Amino acid sequence: MVDAFTHARLPLFVAYYRRRLPRFLEVEKLLAEGAIGKVTGVRYLGSAPKHRDDAGWRLKAEIAGGGHFLDVGSHVLDLMDYLFGPLGDVAGTAANMGGTCEVEDTVAMSFSVGKGMPGSAAWNFASAETEDVFTISGTDGQIEFSVFGNDPLLLENSNGGTTVARPNPPHVAQPLIQTVVDDLLGRGFCPSTGESGRRTTRVMDAVLAGYYGGRADEFWKRSGTWPGRGGS
Repeated sequence: MVDAFTHARLPLFVAYYRRRLPRFLEVEKLLAEGAIGKVTGVRYLGSAPKHRDDAGWRLKAEIAGGGHFLDVGSHVLDLMDYLFGPLGDVAGTAANMGGTCEVEDTVAMSFSVGKGMPGSAAWNFASAETEDVFTISGTDGQIEFSVFGNDPLLLENSNGGTTVARPNPPHVAQPLIQTVVDDLLGRGFCPSTGESGRRTTRVMDAVLAGYYGGRADEFWKRSGTWPGRGGS
């Protein structure tokens, strides 16, 4: 798609709308202001039974391309890309621990961002508990927040603990859509493009490669040979 749009000399935008939600712009602002000093690490932990119980097409590899990691994890990884730059040194593993589907339901990964800053992320969609915690650690404190919720951000530093409320707008995609309109009209830019979206896709492909034995072919037709299914 990126190549096709480049050849046609047309812009390509991707709906990673968290890049323009007020709560995450506030996180970006706090980091720029040095609210937690020098950033030293980033991690994310996620689990969501509701996704498992109301999966629909999201667990059909021939439609979704894999499990909930692609649907939910993609937004987390794109947000990391936005806040800290492209992810490098990506390593990870995926497994099927719940045994209720063919695709992966647990994922753990590590990576680096910026000038070698380590990061980690893990998702457990086979868990009975719900967790959605993004933590940014720094030399002078930390910022903790939900990626999919609407609760206040938690800032902890030498001044103590502070909550910062930045509610989502009524239509969560509207702020990003406005940047698309502005970009097309030549009066602004959209921060979510085909190039940035491709980076996140490549990260997920790298993490899932071991489970599916690669995803460049019609891998859903050979589910019986997926290496990762040995643990399901």
